[in-house]
Amino acid sequence: METNAIRDNDITASSELKADHGARNARLNQLSQSDRIGAWSAEMSDTEQWIQVNLTESQLVRGVMTQGRADCDEWVTKYTVQYSNDSVTWYNVTGENQTAMVSCNNIDTFCFQCDSIIAAPLF
Repeated sequence: METNAIRDNDITASSELKADHGARNARLNQLSQSDRIGAWSAEMSDTEQWIQVNLTESQLVRGVMTQGRADCDEWVTKYTVQYSNDSVTWYNVTGENQTAMVSCNNIDTFCFQCDSIIAAPLF
């Protein structure tokens, strides 16, 4: 996502704080620009917020990296990863004990973390 190989309109979210806080900003090392801030910021701060990336075709996914907001002390403290082939039925990425894998190691606004290493590759 950092390289913009995934188009902005293939990144959606449950909500956005303002137009310049949209899901298209959910990329590593995204700096503030005139029409966007340095991160996706949800409108609500609760456990019901989500971000979705449409890969448009089968892709090998081995992990998830996260990073705090570049221009403000905001970062995700916990998340789970789900996947779907039809955007209707969703499956949790599970850990060793087959429960939903919960991840996040963010501790500041700049450093990025490889939070979720997915044991069985997702296609």
